[in-house]
Amino acid sequence: HEGRTVGPYELYVGFLNEPAIAGQPNAATLRIRTKADEKPVMGAASSLKVQIIFGSQMSEYSLVDTATPGTYAAAFTPPSRGDYVFRFFGDIGEREVDETFEPGPDTFSTVEDAATIAARGSQQRTLYLVGGAVVLAGVAGGTFLLRRQQAKPKIHVS
Repeated sequence: HEGRTVGPYELYVGFLNEPAIAGQPNAATLRIRTKADEKPVMGAASSLKVQIIFGSQMSEYSLVDTATPGTYAAAFTPPSRGDYVFRFFGDIGEREVDETFEPGPDTFSTVEDAATIAARGSQQRTLYLVGGAVVLAGVAGGTFLLRRQQAKPKIHVS
């Protein structure tokens, strides 16, 4: 998620579910807190909208309140992988807002396809399995050497 100060408010924007996957239901989310005391800002759903931009396509959505005070969402299903830009506009209290948020490594995720996510998960599982095998081999080898050392006959010199 990306955080940004807009006048007396802190805005945090991102996807509801990250990583975002093409063809899977998701939502653009906006959390608003007062900068001074970090209290949630209520009632902004009626005065703000979000424009979701993908390439040359633009769609406008109304925001709805979520179960978390001061957090709003606009449900949508990204049809394709790529970068989705969120533009929030309208009013928060007396403050006019027109802020654009873009995905990136320090903000929110790019929409990926399910195959890419599955391949990444498969690579991670392979690394975990290889790492686990190395650890087990080390433990087995250490146990073998310890038992071998303990099994050596002790020589007493009289």
